[in-house]
Amino acid sequence: MEGEEEESDWMAPYKNFLIESLLPPDENEARDLKRKDSYYVIFDDELLKVRLTTPLLKCLNNQQADYVMR
Repeated sequence: MEGEEEESDWMAPYKNFLIESLLPPDENEARDLKRKDSYYVIFDDELLKVRLTTPLLKCLNNQQADYVMR
């Protein structure tokens, strides 16, 4: 499915790390991912961004973001 392919662009590393503790092979990407992982949670198999003063924000792939913006 096309939406799932787009999801793998930026959300897959976060999901892989949060669910399976898998890090990307690139050392710099792995370091950045570990630094940013506390900003994300998995809830009902969806990636959500945690903010201090706002509710959980649902992470969208490009197709979903385009739909929301229209």
